[in-house]
Amino acid sequence: MISRTGERILAWIGVGIQLLGVLMWGGILLFMGSAGFEEELRADPSLTPSEASESATIFLVIMGVGLAIGLIVLIGTIIGSIKIGKSNKLAGILLLVFGIISLILNWISAILWIIAGIMLLVRKPEPKTFGNDLRSERTGDSYNDSSTEHNEREHQSMKSLDEVEQRKSDDPYKY
Repeated sequence: MISRTGERILAWIGVGIQLLGVLMWGGILLFMGSAGFEEELRADPSLTPSEASESATIFLVIMGVGLAIGLIVLIGTIIGSIKIGKSNKLAGILLLVFGIISLILNWISAILWIIAGIMLLVRKPEPKTFGNDLRSERTGDSYNDSSTEHNEREHQSMKSLDEVEQRKSDDPYKY
């Protein structure tokens, strides 16, 4: 099993930054939704009252869509971050997809998620070799038991060879 600490750290730092961004985005949206924001736009002499009202509506829609996308990205990356270590391919794909989506709104988190996603997809566990596999499974008494069994088998084969040599020396014409 390969350690995925780096990927976890990158993903959760990105989640934290995204959470802060979503909270700030929501705070701005609350401010823009208040009556004071539209009144300030109407007080601007360069805008007519209808333009001020339309501008406030457009800002609210854009901010609402941005907040919705931010929340979807946040939830998706939290799921991807939780899946690290359990399902690395799924986690990598989730982090890559939501990282690419998030590039427009929060590029710092997006870069962290893209790096973590690539690392999850590219880094593979080291293949187990026969010698390393045996050494890792054998501990303590089980290693000594198998070693003893091997020595006994070797002793039996040597004994058989000695018997064949003995028979050969007794009757050289049979063998």
